[in-house]
Amino acid sequence: MYAIVTEDLLRFAATRAIGEAGSGSASLSLERPHPNLPGALVDLAVDEPPSAVIEFNYPRESNETNAEWTRVLGEILKDFYRLAVHPGDADRIRQLLAKYGDRDSLGYFALRDDKSVIWSPTGKACVCYRVVSGVMLAGGDPIGDPEAWPGAILAFLDQAARHAWAPAVMGCSELGAEVWCREGDLTALELGDEGIVNVADFSLSGRPMRNVRQMVSRVTRNGYTADVRRVGDVPREEIDAILNVADSWRGSHTERGFSMALGRVGAPGDEQCVIATAMCEGTLRAVLHFVPWGSDGLSLDLMRRDRGSQPGLNDFLIVEAIKAAPCLGVKRISLNFAVFRAALERGERIGAGPVLRAWRSILLFLSKWFQIESLYKFNAKFSPVWQPRFFVFPTAKDAPRIALAALEAEAFLVWPTLEPRRIARQLGLGRLRRRLRRALHRR
Repeated sequence: MYAIVTEDLLRFAATRAIGEAGSGSASLSLERPHPNLPGALVDLAVDEPPSAVIEFNYPRESNETNAEWTRVLGEILKDFYRLAVHPGDADRIRQLLAKYGDRDSLGYFALRDDKSVIWSPTGKACVCYRVVSGVMLAGGDPIGDPEAWPGAILAFLDQAARHAWAPAVMGCSELGAEVWCREGDLTALELGDEGIVNVADFSLSGRPMRNVRQMVSRVTRNGYTADVRRVGDVPREEIDAILNVADSWRGSHTERGFSMALGRVGAPGDEQCVIATAMCEGTLRAVLHFVPWGSDGLSLDLMRRDRGSQPGLNDFLIVEAIKAAPCLGVKRISLNFAVFRAALERGERIGAGPVLRAWRSILLFLSKWFQIESLYKFNAKFSPVWQPRFFVFPTAKDAPRIALAALEAEAFLVWPTLEPRRIARQLGLGRLRRRLRRALHRR
């Protein structure tokens, strides 16, 4: 079996090794001007100004076929580390979010570390994506000027076609779905609804809010207090302590989320995020993390609590975050995404047809493994405004494959990994091999 070692593969390996050695991705850049040779370029530079430069020397392929394979494989590898080694992309995305971020509550999640980016020809819009099991999966709407969305979408679709990836979009808005379907001849399916709380309209008064009101009162009587702050106002040591405690509450090491999860807390550049903590007798009991949504909104990213804490603690923290919103300049807060909310709500009404009732029964059955009904009921307690979100894909025959890739991206579907050495130890194969060796040596 032969492997083609390309220059891009070496760059990728070297970049990863340098990162593991302690240099952050923001300190790495490719194809920098040589510090001593005018007009020349170096493959990889560390820091600014460069504290080290790396040049890869390898035999250039003389065969046209090998050169073409090198180009194709190099382009594929670039897709996997484009954001990691090009900090300029992240800076450009932040600039677009500052200008157009009010349009989509999921926009900030485009800055996830595991996403790549592809730009429109004008540079005024981009699509951030991740490749999972042969599916080129984007999340939310394109970032930037809506007039430039078609250019970014066409570049995205061209990239997918060149690599034989199936293009798909999770959680785009109604406007985004219309543009995707018009420009790419794709199909849209309503995936669910996003619950949005308007801070000025929120109140704990009235019968519909009785359950939340009672939960909040009970938590408060038991001595719980809340603190809601911008991440930039929290000392680094305190953030690290919060994360260490919050990690101990997790049932598994699998981090869920793709379209509505940032995957980090307190990283450089995320100072405008908001962290809400609940304490009881000096002990941390729950934490919520919100990312910015434009200049006056927040979008819920992370929600964790100690399983031994008071029930209703998440309700308490969300209410406290809403109360603190005016002081933070926040007018709207996006809560969790409720998958197939309309089917769950309409299916329980009087007069619902047999098909709708059957579909609701299937969703309730799936809720045993996925948080479908529970997230819908949790969001509904806060009387939010529901905004539909859509799933965009090429054809019906691609839907099962793309659905599996989406579940894998969100970490609801985790493929088992085989560890031959661990299995061999459990089966005692190592001891058996050593005995066979000793027996052969004696002969």
